Parts: sequence; structure tokens; C-alpha cells
Amino acid sequence: QDCSGHFVDYPCTWGSNTEQQLYWNSVSLESVSYTYGEVQQIFQAANATKSAIIHMWFYPDSLVEQYDYRKNTLVEATRECLRHRVLPETDRCSASKIDLRGDELGSCGYQVQTLGKLIANSVKKDSLESYEVLRSPAYETLRNIQINDIEVSYMLESWAKAKSADSTGYHAREAVCSWLAASSNSTDKANSINRFIPNTYPREFSSDVWSLKWYNWVAIALRSIVIGVVFFAYAAIRYYKDAKTIKLAQREFLDLCSLGYLMVCIAAILCATMPTDISCSAIQWLISIGYTQGMVPLLIKVSAINRLIGQTNRMKRVRISKNRLYLAVVASTLFIGAYLLVWTLIDPLLATKALTLTSEGDSSIVHVELYCASSSVWIYFA
Repeated sequence: QDCSGHFVDYPCTWGSNTEQQLYWNSVSLESVSYTYGEVQQIFQAANATKSAIIHMWFYPDSLVEQYDYRKNTLVEATRECLRHRVLPETDRCSASKIDLRGDELGSCGYQVQTLGKLIANSVKKDSLESYEVLRSPAYETLRNIQINDIEVSYMLESWAKAKSADSTGYHAREAVCSWLAASSNSTDKANSINRFIPNTYPREFSSDVWSLKWYNWVAIALRSIVIGVVFFAYAAIRYYKDAKTIKLAQREFLDLCSLGYLMVCIAAILCATMPTDISCSAIQWLISIGYTQGMVPLLIKVSAINRLIGQTNRMKRVRISKNRLYLAVVASTLFIGAYLLVWTLIDPLLATKALTLTSEGDSSIVHVELYCASSSVWIYFA
């Protein structure tokens, strides 16, 4: 034979173009296919005896990282060359060397096989459809991750050095974690793991979720003064209950109005404090019942006066029942109460967070504001 040695090739079931490449590039070596286990033994034997070998292998891989080697490459692969390769369906284990040599135009080197990423379309859809301030960085991070051969080789080299004493498989994880730690601490942006992190991440949440500002205190003070005025008015009504003016105005109706506006003032003070689920529901009830108590007695009494004047102009006697007026107020209050009860049971007002994303220098800050909100249109009918 004209060959000057063996060329350690892939197992024939894997498939390679070594015979075609050796022959047409005038490399006088005989391609011999070995099993994966045999290739490992050849590598170990060559290292133990300090013998030179030439072989075909993929890169990066932990097997070659354990030994010193020199990488030799052939002419860069082109479309024309790939079209003249020996057909992939050729049985390389039984085919003759003539068949495996094929055409000289197919004797170039191998094309680079870049690793790709498969990301479910639902991940992209869910990410892009969510609000930006609530959006997870998962999709953009997965899309940005690109680990080159040098970095993979570094991890495989670390693993190869430690795996001889490893019987549990944890050294592979340790190699990856060590690379990750080194990349995280790197000051070189091109080699730092931080290059995979999307813009506006990581984010900091503002710690000032709620605090009483000066205008909150001013509002609380003014509303407290109004509460004092309501109590003073109620005390005056009780004190002058026998006065002609109070009797004509109907003391019971005045008491209801005072109670109603007192409830509204209490709700106004709650509006100036930090919203909670309980305070939101309390505000909802106090304002609705308060305005009902404050306005309905007045409207009912005005309606009765208008009816009285209308009948008087017709020279007719009018009899107005006080109990019927009270019943109208009670009926209105019960109706509003029933509406509020159904609203509270089905879709209550709850303390809701409003998130706003802002940029302050190199930091992305998420500001959190609390407010009372309901998810339906109930509030517009209250």
C-alpha cells in the first residue's frame, strides 16, 4: 500500500467524507473507521506513549480538550463543493473506496455547524402581548444567548480536568457554573454574561409604594374640619329642636342629612390614606350610602313641597303623610344597599397596583402606586 499510516476516522455508521478529502487532497493516509470506545482508547494510548496520531473529530468536545492537539483544516466549504459530496445515503460501512472518493470538487473541508435555538412561539407571543412593565425577560434573554466555541471549549476543558475523580456527574455542572461566575464578574462587556440581559433589566422596584405627602395631611386636616362642622350642625339641630325653623324643616330629615354628609367626610379621609382592600370597600359603601342619606331626604321633601304648591293652585286639599316620606328614604337606602352588597360580593373595589417603568441613569426603576379599582363597570352606576 502507498499509505504511510492510519487516519482515525468516525465510526462508519456516523458518516464522514474523510476518504474523499484524503484522496483528492493527496494525503497519503488510510482512513480507518473505529467505534467511539475505540477512539477513546486510541486517544488515551497515544497520550500514554507520547505517540502522534491524526484523526477526524468534532469540536468543541471534552475528549480532545484532555490532550494537546493541532487543528488542521482543509479548503473552506462552498455550495459547489457540498453539491459534489458523496451522497449521504451511501452505506459507508460496505461501500468501496472508489465510491467513497467521489468527485474532486467535493474534497473541501466541513461547513461550520452553528448551534441553533428552538423557542416555542407561545413564549414569544405571551411575552410581547404582556405589558412592558410586567414583561418577563425570559424570551429576550433566550434570544440573546449565544455561546461561542471558545467559551464551550473553556467549560469542556474544566470538566475534563475534574471528571476523572467525578463519579456523580456534578463536575459538569461545576464547570458550567464556574464559567458563569467568571463571565458575571468580567469587566469586559464582550465576554460578560451581562451582554445577554435585555435592556431595562434588571429592574428595581421603588420602595416608596405609599407615604403620606404634605398634601395628604392638608386634605385630612380640611376634611376633619368639615367633620367638626357637621357635628356642630347636628348639635345645633338638637339644641334648637323646638324652634319653629327646625320644626318646619323636619328635624328627622336634618338628622339624616347630617349623618349622610358625616359618612362622606369619613370616606374622604380614607381616600387620603394608603388604599387597602378593606378601606376601598369602606369608601365604596360610605360614599354611596352617605350621598343617599344626604340628598334623598332633601329631594323627597322638595318633591312634596312642589306637589303641595301644585295642588294648592288648584284649590284642592292636600294631605302629606310623614310616614310615606320616611318610607321613600328607607326604600332608596335599601335599594342602594342591595346594589352595593351585590357589587361587593361579585366584583369589590380592591387595592390595585399601578406600575410605571422609568429610567434613571443606568437604572430601570419600577414605580408602584396603589389605588382602588374594580374590574367591571359597576362603579359607573354607583
